[in-house]
Amino acid sequence: MLCTAKLLQTMGGTMQILSSPSRGMLVSFQIRTRARFRLLDFQKDFRASFSQQRRQRIISLGLAPETSRALQFLCKDVGIQFTACYCLRHLRESLAT
Repeated sequence: MLCTAKLLQTMGGTMQILSSPSRGMLVSFQIRTRARFRLLDFQKDFRASFSQQRRQRIISLGLAPETSRALQFLCKDVGIQFTACYCLRHLRESLAT
């Protein structure tokens, strides 16, 4: 863990460790970069296949914040709307729109 923390610090990133005796340990880290690769950089016609169909969207309920952020980035890359709902009322409202 110490090596990972030093490497992340060198790259301008951060690391967070959460531990609980009965639940285990969660390690998360974040590195900010200036540019990132997108699926569209490799397959230019990928978005076109979605635009020919009706609006694509993914609605989730109760995902961890880290998972929601990762899915948000992936969906944005391919042109799909992603909504992370935090309760059943929010889910119902999202489905109604």
